[in-house]
Amino acid sequence: MKIKIILLSILINFSCYKQSEKVEKNIKDNVVNQNKTDNKISGTWQMCKSIDKGTEIAYNVCPIITFFSDGTGTIETADKKKSQFTYSQNDNKIDFTFASKIDLERFFSNITRFEYIIEKKKYIETLTLIHGDYQWILSRENR
Repeated sequence: MKIKIILLSILINFSCYKQSEKVEKNIKDNVVNQNKTDNKISGTWQMCKSIDKGTEIAYNVCPIITFFSDGTGTIETADKKKSQFTYSQNDNKIDFTFASKIDLERFFSNITRFEYIIEKKKYIETLTLIHGDYQWILSRENR
């Protein structure tokens, strides 16, 4: 009888150990996958609308914003003028530094730090930059 109890104990402990390894691996995989998709802003986006204190503003011509993976980027206007910037991300915040004050004022009204949200829908991915009552909505085809 003692041998059966001991064998049963060993079997239960082994099963629990294997199950906890699987749970731990699933957690690690989910964290890695979230980091790969949820915070990925590098690439090319179009900024076709913004929201100013609840009023949505749609642009006739959409500036093209490109985030490079090295922390630099460009904004290209319809007349092919390019503005250079650098950016850094931390959690759900992004900080911009523009090469000139004129470029900063033209695109983001002197705001350099935003909260951001990335949403993926069937065909479109949106990057919303938020600062108080102001939002800039960037979009691109879902990758």
